Amino acid sequence: MPAYAQQALRGPASIPALIASKQEPPLHLPRRFRYHVAMRRSFVLVPLLLSACASLPDPVESVTTTVTTVRDWIWPPPVAPLAIAPLEAPAVSAQPLLTLTVSGLKTADGPVRAGLFAADGWNGDPVFSAEAPVADGVATLTLRAPAPGRYALKIYHDLNNDAGLNRAAYGMPTEPYGFSNNADGRFGPPSFDAAAFDLPAKGAAHAVALN
Repeated sequence: MPAYAQQALRGPASIPALIASKQEPPLHLPRRFRYHVAMRRSFVLVPLLLSACASLPDPVESVTTTVTTVRDWIWPPPVAPLAIAPLEAPAVSAQPLLTLTVSGLKTADGPVRAGLFAADGWNGDPVFSAEAPVADGVATLTLRAPAPGRYALKIYHDLNNDAGLNRAAYGMPTEPYGFSNNADGRFGPPSFDAAAFDLPAKGAAHAVALN
């Protein structure tokens, strides 16, 4: 250690300790001593800087990685297509619609009710029923069949809106009624064959005039 440094230092401090510390040399030390400490400290930092620079990635590789990442984010890479089973058509598409127009209505009191019947249920319950109000002596109803096929209709005008066809004591209806094909029976409803019609998958329209 130079003599001026030994004389300038006060206390147990030494040049290696001062170099290792992050503190600036005391101002009371001679300028040549402070310069000596700064030079020795720079010699210690140079290897550290060289080691740090050696560990940095290549600039070209860094840019390429960044561009690839952005590209994948905006335009995701292609993936193998998934095996997707074909969707089945909704069941409703196989249920044709029947548009029914009912005429001959003398009053707007109560709705017109209609039932769509299959052959095996002609004397039982309908496969579909609907109702509609009367406007200008006409009612328009839409019925959906469970599948294309052969059907028949029973219609009546529920004047008192009691959800039933009113009859006289001897059984004859007291409210307007009718059947598809405007079929008429002698001593009761007509046969299914007399009132039946074909309803295709694309649907159809039917018109009935009530008695």
